[in-house]
Amino acid sequence: MIDMKILEEYRKIIFQLIDATELSKIVWKRQNPSTIFYEKITKNDEKAIMSVQSVGPRQRNHFVFNVQNASKNEIIVSIDSTRDREFQEMLNDLFDKGMYSIEKRSLNFLRDILSDIG
Repeated sequence: MIDMKILEEYRKIIFQLIDATELSKIVWKRQNPSTIFYEKITKNDEKAIMSVQSVGPRQRNHFVFNVQNASKNEIIVSIDSTRDREFQEMLNDLFDKGMYSIEKRSLNFLRDILSDIG
């Protein structure tokens, strides 16, 4: 179980990620139909990867949120909403908004392809 102060900080950070996603400040990519991820180079020149995975059927799914330091091949944060139920709704929201932004970009890309066809 996560310490309450740390838990609250994680909540704040996830809400910031949701807001940044809505403002298109985070460009999520689709790894597969149930996982989205975001890559960033940190101030220390390390590659960070954040991911949200939807697990299970849509009606009863849960979510796994990971932050990895890919430069060191190390998981920094791992939150599983089956274990930490208070994250279920916000991770669902983050996943949905991330998927929406991916779909929007995909649609724009498809429109670009078709723009000169007529």
